[in-house]
Amino acid sequence: MDLTLLEKASREIAAIRGAEVSFPDHLRRMMQVVRTLVACDTINIGTIDLETEEGFHLDLDGFLMPKERREHLPKFKHQHPMLEYSRKHGVNPPLRFSDFLSRRQFEETALYRECYRGFTHSMLTFGIDAPPGLNISIVLSRESREFSENDSRLLAVLQPLISVTYHRLLLESALGGCLQQDQSVGVLMGSGRYLISLDPRARSLLLKHFPGQSLHKVPGLILETINRQGANRRPFIMQSDEQQLCGAFESQGSEWLLKIWEENRAFPHDKLSALSLTKRQIEVLFWVEQGKANAEVALILGISSRTVQKHLEHIYRIIGVE
Repeated sequence: MDLTLLEKASREIAAIRGAEVSFPDHLRRMMQVVRTLVACDTINIGTIDLETEEGFHLDLDGFLMPKERREHLPKFKHQHPMLEYSRKHGVNPPLRFSDFLSRRQFEETALYRECYRGFTHSMLTFGIDAPPGLNISIVLSRESREFSENDSRLLAVLQPLISVTYHRLLLESALGGCLQQDQSVGVLMGSGRYLISLDPRARSLLLKHFPGQSLHKVPGLILETINRQGANRRPFIMQSDEQQLCGAFESQGSEWLLKIWEENRAFPHDKLSALSLTKRQIEVLFWVEQGKANAEVALILGISSRTVQKHLEHIYRIIGVE
C-alpha cells in the first residue's frame, strides 16, 4: 500500500471546502483525487432510488459504455451484486465483481453480455452515507484490467473521509441558507430532473410536501415553478399550504443546487377566501405582507410589476384600504 500517495489524497480531500466553488465542482475534485490514488478509465458518482431502482450518475469525463448500453442496466439489476449488497447491508465497502463471481461466471451473466462486454472489463465501487431509500456510490471503471486487492484497501481507508467530506459540503451549503432564513434549510443537488444528492432535512421536507413520490427525481411542481420563475431568483413559493415550501435555486452549468425551507402562511386561507380573493391575489398579498416590493413580488411570481400593481389595486378595494 502506497502510504505516501494515500496521505496526499487524504490531505487533498480534507482541504475541499464549500465556500467559493460549487458543490458539483467539489464532487468532481473529489473524484479526481480518487482517480489519482487508484488509476481508472472513468469515474462517476451514482445515485439510485432503491425502491424504483432508477438512477443518475454525475461523471467526471464520460462513461465507457455508450448510452444505449447503459439504458439496459435496469433490466439486469438483480444480477448486479454490489447493488444487492447495499440493499441488504447498507453502505457498501469497496467491492468488485470479482468479490462475488469468478471471471467466467461474470461473463456468463446477461448483465455482462448486454451491458459491459466490449466496453467495461472491471468495476470498483464504494458507498457514501445516504438518506434511507437511496444508494450513493463512487464507481471506478476500467476498460481492460482488473482492480486489485490493494486498490480496494486504499479506498477502504479513504472511504470514511470521503463520506464525511461529502456531507460537510452539503452542511456548509445548508448553513449558508440558514444565515438568510429563520427556518432550517434543506439542500438538494441534481441535474435536469434527477437528484444527485440531498441532505436529511431536504428529504424530510420532500416526503412531507410530496408524499409517495420517488426521491430519485425532483417533483414536477418544483420544476414547473423553477422553469416559470427563472433560475437564480429567490425566494419563491413552491407549494401553498398552512406551511409553504419555499426555495432558492442556483444554476451551476448543467447541474443545480436547490435550498428549500418552510414558512408559515401570513393569513389563514379560509379567512382570505371569505374576502373573495383569487389565488393569485392571495399570493401577491402574502409577499407584500412579508415586506417585498412590487418588483420583488413580480420576480417571485413570474409576472410583471404592472400586473402586481393591478392585483394590489383590486385587493385594496376588496378589503377597504386606500
